[in-house]
Amino acid sequence: MEAVEELGDVAGRLPTPRVVLMWVPHGKPVDANLDTLRDVLGADDVVADCGNSHWEDSRRRHDDLAGQGIRFLDIGTSGGISDALG
Repeated sequence: MEAVEELGDVAGRLPTPRVVLMWVPHGKPVDANLDTLRDVLGADDVVADCGNSHWEDSRRRHDDLAGQGIRFLDIGTSGGISDALG
């Protein structure tokens, strides 16, 4: 495993197709991370939101990323990251 300083550097460290798992709080943090990942990922890469996002937000994100061929999965952890750690 290798750490990166910036989220935008993650794509260069992963073999293709890349799979990125996100455990961040729902809402704006997810969208902010997706804005960064959208610029560095490409067709057939996968982003999985493992937080606790609302299903309507997940559908919007899926549709948005699909235009670039990026696959988006909502595999939320019930209770989000705080309950996952408890």
